[in-house]
Amino acid sequence: MKGKNSKTIILIGLLIVIIVSGIYIFTNMGKKDTEIADQEVAETRNINEPFYFSEEFLGEEFHDFSCQEFLATYKSEPVKITHDSSDDEYYLMNMNTKEYMYKIPDIDMILNSSYCVDEEGVFWSVDYDKEVKKVIVKSYDDEGREAKKIQLDDFKGNIFDGGYIQVYRFRVDKDFVYISSSTEDNPVLQIYTKNGNLKNVYEGIGDFDIDNKGKFFIAVLSGPKYDYDFYGFLKIDAASGSEIYRMDTDTAIDFIRYNPAENLLYCINTMKTKEIKTYDAEKGSYIKTVFNFIKDSSYSVENTYINDFLADDEGNLHLSFTIRDEEEYIHYFYNYEKIMGEEEKRPITLTVTAPYRDDFIQEAIIKYEKKYPDEKIEYDYTYSEKSSYNEHYEIYAPRFVLDLIAGEVGDVIFGERSLIKYKDTARTDAFMDLKEFLEEDPSYHQLNKEVLNGLKISEAIRAIPLNVNYLFVEVNMDLASQLGLDIDFDNMTWREALALLRIIEEKVPNTYLFSDSDGRFNWEKFLGKTILKSVIPDLVDFEKRKADLNQEWFMELLKTVKECQKSQNFITPNREFDLIDNLQGALFYVDGTDSNYGDLLVNFCKHNKDHKSMYIPIFKGEINNNRGWGSGLMVLINNRSGRKESAQKFISFLLTEEINGLSTNNRVSINESSFDIIADKSMKKHRISKDYDPEGFQNAQRLNGYIKDISHKVDYFYDVDDLVSDIAGPLQEYTEDKITLEEAISKAQSNVMISLEE
Repeated sequence: MKGKNSKTIILIGLLIVIIVSGIYIFTNMGKKDTEIADQEVAETRNINEPFYFSEEFLGEEFHDFSCQEFLATYKSEPVKITHDSSDDEYYLMNMNTKEYMYKIPDIDMILNSSYCVDEEGVFWSVDYDKEVKKVIVKSYDDEGREAKKIQLDDFKGNIFDGGYIQVYRFRVDKDFVYISSSTEDNPVLQIYTKNGNLKNVYEGIGDFDIDNKGKFFIAVLSGPKYDYDFYGFLKIDAASGSEIYRMDTDTAIDFIRYNPAENLLYCINTMKTKEIKTYDAEKGSYIKTVFNFIKDSSYSVENTYINDFLADDEGNLHLSFTIRDEEEYIHYFYNYEKIMGEEEKRPITLTVTAPYRDDFIQEAIIKYEKKYPDEKIEYDYTYSEKSSYNEHYEIYAPRFVLDLIAGEVGDVIFGERSLIKYKDTARTDAFMDLKEFLEEDPSYHQLNKEVLNGLKISEAIRAIPLNVNYLFVEVNMDLASQLGLDIDFDNMTWREALALLRIIEEKVPNTYLFSDSDGRFNWEKFLGKTILKSVIPDLVDFEKRKADLNQEWFMELLKTVKECQKSQNFITPNREFDLIDNLQGALFYVDGTDSNYGDLLVNFCKHNKDHKSMYIPIFKGEINNNRGWGSGLMVLINNRSGRKESAQKFISFLLTEEINGLSTNNRVSINESSFDIIADKSMKKHRISKDYDPEGFQNAQRLNGYIKDISHKVDYFYDVDDLVSDIAGPLQEYTEDKITLEEAISKAQSNVMISLEE
């Protein structure tokens, strides 16, 4: 099957056969000694033995100091910097045993541009000294006192305004200091003596590491502006500067780490191969691929920035990363324990089909198989990243329908609203009716009933959303107060909202009714199609497959919108993109909870430091409420499956408070208790607490309350994007005076009927 994934990967060691050819330059005794040495190295590395990795999530932490490195080797043990909130102290924590090995006595030891721990367990730091205007390297004793101070001459890296340097990596051995830092053009590695004299400079490097024996390894960048014409790494003697060897790896190396116990180099490529490969540190030759991020991790490396990485003496892997587009100070830590031997093979008990690999599903499968060790889930997806799926949607969607008809899909199917097309799917028997299963599920009392009721078609529920996109309106309370508005925003219709434009024109003519990213009203853009979603249920009868757009109230609403468009106060022109200030002075901003909830929360709190806003449910339709919601990820059971019981067991697991509340399910969850977990995690991650940030804490509590209230005021699933498109085109022509209202209604009516009859 495509894209098979599992928690672990069996990595069968390959016998390394060394062929010695050419001219013999060694004596027989030397040859024998070399063979013995190679044999000892092979045994140490366990090259010939099978092994696999077991993933362990250590948790997430907030670190706002500038140092980019968080992992180190301390007295031959892998450690990470961790903050203990119980005593407000920082420690080096053993990543294998989870025990504290060293209490950092002075926070300044790690608040510099970078720090490192040398082979003897001595702490070092590097930073720019504004007084002497020099880069200074310091060492510390066990009590945190300064032990040695080295002033570096002729520093080649950037020294930014304000007096700071950007250090990518920093290492110290017995004789030399190694610093990789930014420059105007290329990353540069500088090597200094312990007296502070500049020894050598290497430009265009991606990463480096040292062997603590006077040798170092640099991963080089290739391109016109770099000094190298290949991707790979070099081994260099620090004292002489002579190159020992170079290895062309064909792909860029993001991280290179030396493991002295195995005498191996571990190299990470996150862009192309998305693998960790090992190389012989003595000769530079390729050994094997030991890890594949797509198959062996529960998260997507394409959505992360790896900050630090190391392999310990036992060959265990340790990683630290941040999430793209998330607060940069939130760091996630993972262990991968190397387990010798072959993993016991289990027969597949369930197959799940999805268009692309999703971190939440991957993590849930890992946890499910840990809880039920006798069960094995095959994760069958076509694309390893959602971005690839989006690019190929027009190809994948019809093929998915054909596979479904042919029965060539798994027992459980995951998909987004655009793929599932629920209002059509629910009228077939392709998927199992889950209503009875849900009502008997142990987590049913925690699930949002308004959402589930909105999924009922002919009393059947054939899909379950794992997270929900609730439409809402952000209200500028400062402007509302200035306008003297004393109204019930929660129960406002679209027509009533549009009527407020006249008050703005009269009282505050320099502001706007709506803030919209497009800068103008468009029926096919967010504001326009949101209005349509609120009225379509009163225009279309899905059961009878009929539509009636020629209704007086609808035509009056369209006239009102067109009249509003003539006002310069209707929508913000040339709106700047700003996630914190979406309103930008306007009264309303329409949005949804279809992004990371932590981002939504922190942006709301930041905005409400200097402003006052609130969230209300999306405006009601003109006849009925019609407050819709959407779904990010939906799960269904193939009605042809012979494993329905196992499928229900897995879905039940996904709906539990713990699993639905995983950080990877970072939108608003269907399980309301899980939402409390996600909201609490988001607050902790962003240091929003009653003690640390009381104002932020109060605003976060307000937002959580708004979202809960909004989630209970929805009444239908807005799976109507095709009908929105059918209606939007003619209406756009009407508002641009290209056709009359009657012509627009006629064209839209015809479009809708064609869609309903398909």
